[in-house]
Amino acid sequence: AYPRVPATVQSHPSILRGSYSVRDVTPVKEVEWAFDLSMKGDATKAWAKGDFEVTNDGIHNVEGRDLNLQHAGEYFLNVRAMNDVGLKGISSSRPMLVDFEPPLTPTADAVVNEEMKAEGCTIGRNQVCPNGEATDRDNHRYIEAWKMIYCGLVRDVDDSYTKVTKFAVANFREHVDPESDVIAYDWSLGFRPCADNAVGRRQAHTHADSWDYEVFAFPMHIEPGYYYHNIESTNGCGLGGSLLTTACHAGVLTVDITYPIVLGVVATYEDATRRLTLTYTGSDPESGIVVAEWG
Repeated sequence: AYPRVPATVQSHPSILRGSYSVRDVTPVKEVEWAFDLSMKGDATKAWAKGDFEVTNDGIHNVEGRDLNLQHAGEYFLNVRAMNDVGLKGISSSRPMLVDFEPPLTPTADAVVNEEMKAEGCTIGRNQVCPNGEATDRDNHRYIEAWKMIYCGLVRDVDDSYTKVTKFAVANFREHVDPESDVIAYDWSLGFRPCADNAVGRRQAHTHADSWDYEVFAFPMHIEPGYYYHNIESTNGCGLGGSLLTTACHAGVLTVDITYPIVLGVVATYEDATRRLTLTYTGSDPESGIVVAEWG
């Protein structure tokens, strides 16, 4: 008996699927199969009777349901067969790994908010859900914090003010997924943390063959105002659907195209001291005043 299950990662908590083929020079009398945590070991559920009649392609599909799968557990399809003269054989598939955890963000400082939501197969541009079957568990993590995303392209430096309205730039720290890896990053811009209502999801890397952990969104147009960067990572789970993490920058990006306001300039000269004094009222509600000069 030859199981034909590829090495896969899935997020569905109670279903495993596989297939097998049976070959022998003598007629096959009996075939049994079971999903298990070990290769050729004791089945977590009773062995099920399998088909051994030859089909057109020689492959038989099987499915285990109502299983209590565990996160990071490796499961195998074990198949044993007996031929017409009583000789028995047993074989196991490559492992099927179960993943219930969305990608992990780097260690974040000052976490403002973190929550998990069950959103089925309706999230993300890159989510994959074979046969439309989604896990019923929480599959989308939202985490709002500092030091995960930085405004601007200077690594690990937050440039919170800009006068640019034609493009957006940011850099971020790598997300990791020990079980199913990260297959895609998306970037978005919102009027509040974790929202994408200013600029919807876009691809968040510029090289097709490697991650550079930088965002350069162009062309676009954003109005002056206050915005928040978000980075969404998608993992490679199959059955049950990809799991996602949205990292939300707690710091605001201010887009400012107005000049500082200076009012009420008064000059006073004192003959005795030969001192010229200037007084004024100045303000910049969007980005503040960092330097004041006179001449």
